[in-house]
Amino acid sequence: QRRVREAVVSTQSTGATVIQVVMLMLGICGEADLHEWTKIKTFINGELLKKLARFDPLSKDQNIDIHKVNDRLKGLSATDVKKGGSMPTYLLYQWIVDVISVLRVGESR
Repeated sequence: QRRVREAVVSTQSTGATVIQVVMLMLGICGEADLHEWTKIKTFINGELLKKLARFDPLSKDQNIDIHKVNDRLKGLSATDVKKGGSMPTYLLYQWIVDVISVLRVGESR
């Protein structure tokens, strides 16, 4: 767990942006807490992995604002994340992109 946390935190700007979006999408932190990195990094642990695994983007309980997510990711591409981040950061970025795709498909139904 510590190694994952260090890898995600290794590139503060890219890693911080990606993890902030994940925390927002999972409902772990509110908007106000997203700027407190010391608080956010305490959530990067095995429990986060369990929440990611159980996450159902089409659940009626989910209330994800795709526009907020896109605004936070503006300017970041998969290539940028892969070059400037760690593999865990890249995989979380891909998870975000996949969830957004699923949500868009769900909206069109």
